[in-house]
Amino acid sequence: MPAPKAQVPAPTSANTYPHFIATIKSYTISGSYLCLPMAFIKSTGLMDRRKMILTDEKQRSWPVQLSQRVDRFVITRGFQKFMKANGVQVGDTYKFELIDNRTLRVECISLVSYVFIPFVFMINDFPCGCEMKMCFF
Repeated sequence: MPAPKAQVPAPTSANTYPHFIATIKSYTISGSYLCLPMAFIKSTGLMDRRKMILTDEKQRSWPVQLSQRVDRFVITRGFQKFMKANGVQVGDTYKFELIDNRTLRVECISLVSYVFIPFVFMINDFPCGCEMKMCFF
């Protein structure tokens, strides 16, 4: 289970905090934990931090535990309550921004939709003149 990629902005970026993007996997839901990118942990000095606060877009907050597991850091205790309160689903994508040395602001940037709309399109651009029909349900 690979950790999400960290995106640490250049120091000249005045309005951007260090952050990473995570897409929720099935093991995130079933295990109630989120793997953090090591590059993010190292670049932000969170190696020794054990307790943090998650805040959401509605300004609600949850205390969580940051734990080290062999070669990675994970958000554990408290994360399940955050997921439940925010309706987190497999496939949702979130941005985690480090606001200060103990607060991660979490912003949903993409939700998995459960509305299924059939979609069909044709591709006839192949060199051999073949056509391919693709259907999404």
